[in-house]
Amino acid sequence: MTRKFGTSLGLNSRRATMSGFNRRQVLAGAVGGGLALSRFGSGRVRAQDEKQLVVAYAEDILTNDPQRAFEFYSWVIVANTYDTLVTDTPENLIDTLPLLAKSWDIAPDGQTYTFHLDPTAKFASGNPVTAEDVKFSHQRLKNLKDVPGYYADPWVENITVIDEHTVQLGLNKPMAYLLPVLTVVPLSIADSKLIMEQGGNSNPDADQTDTAKAWLDQHSAGSGPYVLSQWTPKSGFILERNPNFWRTPPYFDRIIGKSVSDPTAQIQLVLSGDAQIAMDVDYDTADEFRDNPDIQIVEKPSVDLIYMALNTSPEVSPTLANKQVRQAIQYGIDYDGIVNGLMRGHGLRPPSPIVLGMLGADPAMAVQRDVERAKQFLADSGVDNVSFPLSYPTNPFGSVDPAVLAAKIQADLAEIGITVELRPVESGVFSTETLSGKLPAFVSLRGPDWPDASGWAEMFGLHGPEGGFISNHVNYDKPELQKLITEAGSTIDQQKREELYRQVSQMFIDDAVYMPLIQPSRVYIGSPQLKGLTFHPLDIMRFDLLSY
Repeated sequence: MTRKFGTSLGLNSRRATMSGFNRRQVLAGAVGGGLALSRFGSGRVRAQDEKQLVVAYAEDILTNDPQRAFEFYSWVIVANTYDTLVTDTPENLIDTLPLLAKSWDIAPDGQTYTFHLDPTAKFASGNPVTAEDVKFSHQRLKNLKDVPGYYADPWVENITVIDEHTVQLGLNKPMAYLLPVLTVVPLSIADSKLIMEQGGNSNPDADQTDTAKAWLDQHSAGSGPYVLSQWTPKSGFILERNPNFWRTPPYFDRIIGKSVSDPTAQIQLVLSGDAQIAMDVDYDTADEFRDNPDIQIVEKPSVDLIYMALNTSPEVSPTLANKQVRQAIQYGIDYDGIVNGLMRGHGLRPPSPIVLGMLGADPAMAVQRDVERAKQFLADSGVDNVSFPLSYPTNPFGSVDPAVLAAKIQADLAEIGITVELRPVESGVFSTETLSGKLPAFVSLRGPDWPDASGWAEMFGLHGPEGGFISNHVNYDKPELQKLITEAGSTIDQQKREELYRQVSQMFIDDAVYMPLIQPSRVYIGSPQLKGLTFHPLDIMRFDLLSY
């Protein structure tokens, strides 16, 4: 499969885009806490009396249409107002659980999935969730041709409605990771009758004829625990409890989101009782408040990856095309110094581009710094006076400054006799340059498209003529690796898949093209009375899991 999306900055990868382009600072001009409070009221007393939860966040929302939404907090709203066919848990991304589909069957060839819907499932409108709604939602996602449309386009050849509660997906290839893909927010199931009443459709020309977006920006058409009742751009949103919710009702009657761009201001709202959660807190700010008994801090690893990539093309860099030079670099980097020093422990260090928490990612496989071994690789390479330019974007990756990482790499490699020229590049230019495949080396971030090892293995290991893979950006074209990745992606047996992805990870390590630097953490701050405060590694918070 050749994917048409994704770059080294992950331009069409939701989290990579927002971290790579500094999602937390791009809203510096957004409405501050004062106006947000005045428009959406105080949560101080009502949070207790009416079970109201107030959330401070830095707005990035462009739309709440479930088949168009791609921004960070758009996904939070959609995830709380719609359901997907299947789901997972924040603690376990590997095992898929029932949601709208109570069960499913997978054909032996891995190309046909049959889903049996829960007959008790219904939308907030009261309409039952049917197989026709599944087909409509998938086809609307595809035919709107909006940014998240790639989730529907590459794999599904046909969708067949067997009966009211049975739907079958026919794929164009064996695909062991369809279930994890189906957990992502753009593949939420929407109320087709209600959307069509508001001018929506799933026709091939939906990108030209669908007119439901304006209505869906202010209302929801899902089966989730809440319904969207108001969204004011740059100010906030209100979710109300779904009166027709088909599962256990959530504890909170109302969720109020307040757009507050400054992380310290978000925390002050929690301390004052005007909010119960601060969702955009950087490491420095969180550390300042870590010993404060009036808040709780929840920190968990994300599934983002900050990495260094080395170009394997002799035309681009004869020096880095030499594998022993790359291995010298690999063993010369002080990874523990990055994680525990620069990052002060706010993250993990994955052994390969497949991040921890995924099949095949074993921390015991990670290369450790060995200066003498690095020097020996350098001597054996036959290359004298090794030097190379290291490019990185000027905007931070969330709380992580790539300039500081690059300077650390420069200092580490100087100890083994390698000279690194630091080359900061404006983020838009950086993206164009990485796509060209002509950068000798760069530091970047990759966010997930779906919660499965395949998402990282394919992006870093497959190689295609359309240039969407990160491997294209470093001219890394290895047929035996690609064969292994393809086999892993089509192997239904989970134990066999895990072993295959271990082999993929080891091949990544042996080739020393990518240096995984950090799998950064994500931090939330909440009031100490709040129970169940956690978040999904794909940066989604489910408000129905929270209570006092």
